Amino acid sequence: MKLLTISICSLFLFSLAFSVNAASLSSPSHRTNATEVSFQIRNIDSLQLKNDKNVEIDIDSSIGWAFGIGRHFTEKWAFNFDIAWSDANYKANFIKEGTPRTYSNRMYSSTTNFGGTYHFLAKRFTPFIGASIGWAFVDSNIRDGGDLIYCSPFFPYYCYPYTPTKSTTEFTYGAQIGLRFDVTNQLFFKASAGEQWVDYSGSTSTPESIIYRFEVGAMF
Repeated sequence: MKLLTISICSLFLFSLAFSVNAASLSSPSHRTNATEVSFQIRNIDSLQLKNDKNVEIDIDSSIGWAFGIGRHFTEKWAFNFDIAWSDANYKANFIKEGTPRTYSNRMYSSTTNFGGTYHFLAKRFTPFIGASIGWAFVDSNIRDGGDLIYCSPFFPYYCYPYTPTKSTTEFTYGAQIGLRFDVTNQLFFKASAGEQWVDYSGSTSTPESIIYRFEVGAMF
């Protein structure tokens, strides 16, 4: 799945790039003082983690999506902010009362990231690197207590029952490398691969996810 996704993204980006002549690829970019908004599709690789209670958790690969906004200070330097969502199946292996047990469910997560990007060339077609820090919200979908009632404090007033689940918010950081192609002064495409680390509380290590991204956006 991950190889297929990154291959499609790369081929699409390169096909767009080489659909114009070489002079256009090497022509100057116009990113200075530009603001951009974008939509991302992400392929998140599987990962494994183990906590201090000897519970091993295997999280399957998944497809996620994100919205981003950025500001270019120069042709090469930019600041980025994005919010991403994804969900994945997971399996927990543990021992209870001397008997091996397995628990399966679906995990929901969202991340909020602030980052910086450096473009190696002040050209429409350029490689880039980036780094980010932020927070990851993870909902295990495991019941945590009895059913509760939520009532809206605003008009129109309504109430509905819901079941609380075990969730956590953790610090996250990452890095990526990729290619960018400014098709016009308003439209751009990006394809990248990177790693993201999450400092899960109680984990015996810092798990890392490999994330492949394809992004389409607009500058103004």
